[in-house]
Amino acid sequence: MARAARRATRTTTPNILRETRLEIQSSDAAPAERSAQAEHTLHRLEAFSDIVIAFTLSELALTLKVPDSSQQLLAHPLQLVRFLGSFALVCSLWWLHHRLFSRYVFPDSVTIVLNFAFLAAAAYAGYSFLLVSKLGDAIALGIYGLSIGAAYSILAVLYVKGIRDSRVVLDETQRADGAQFAIRVGFFGLTLLISSLFAVLGRGADQLATVWLIGVALVIFLSVRYRIARARRERQTA
Repeated sequence: MARAARRATRTTTPNILRETRLEIQSSDAAPAERSAQAEHTLHRLEAFSDIVIAFTLSELALTLKVPDSSQQLLAHPLQLVRFLGSFALVCSLWWLHHRLFSRYVFPDSVTIVLNFAFLAAAAYAGYSFLLVSKLGDAIALGIYGLSIGAAYSILAVLYVKGIRDSRVVLDETQRADGAQFAIRVGFFGLTLLISSLFAVLGRGADQLATVWLIGVALVIFLSVRYRIARARRERQTA
């Protein structure tokens, strides 16, 4: 009977060790699967976002009207200036979104919802620009500022979320760059939102455009100042 017990022990011990080894291997593989799934979700989100932003750019092109003559095209260049300005804004949204997804995003539920909110604001910007090109008044410009401002503001929130997320691996330089992106993008988005409030208060389109230009100038100033300070730090540490 003792021999049978020893024989049973010898047969069950390898089985227990084998099962334990399989459990350890499966638990080690679980994070890799989650990481691969997160990467897949990230790529699908970015691809879908590119499609929506491209659709917004195509909406901007619909605002261009063919003039009756070349003289009219030269005599009224404001339409082309509006298009180029809006094209630059939407392209900057795409570039900031690309930088965000390349480094500062973990695709959890909050990020996905915020990204769809950003895309809704970006898509509505195309429609609101149609209003600006057709109506040209302060209310239409305010609606346009509201849509673009909301898109920039949501991007700023996503940048802040990314640099605070422990699942996003960042070094100190990348974290500082992300914080600066959040400040500049958020400041410009807030400026556009304030300009839409001016439209509600009955201010003219010229005043709204002035607020926009002030916001652009301050964002450029903040960007240049940060680049100079960063270059100075790099020279000191070199």
